[in-house]
Amino acid sequence: MTITVEWLDDAVASDELKPCDTRDLARLIQQVNGGAMLDWAVYRKGSLAAWLRRSLKGLLAPYRLGVEADLPKARTGRMQNNRR
Repeated sequence: MTITVEWLDDAVASDELKPCDTRDLARLIQQVNGGAMLDWAVYRKGSLAAWLRRSLKGLLAPYRLGVEADLPKARTGRMQNNRR
């Protein structure tokens, strides 16, 4: 986890991420990473890389600076047709 904290600290220092508790964010990244892998192992739709990318993108979206326009709009209600 230490290297993740260092990367996050560098991202904050270079104004890629908003200032935050990078140790807590690194812990959340590990937890989301593990959860995405479990989900993918159950559903096996698409690639593992795609599941990880989507989950991490969602986690990091509120922390990123200047990239709000490229984020997908959140869906409301239940998942459409039970798809993930």
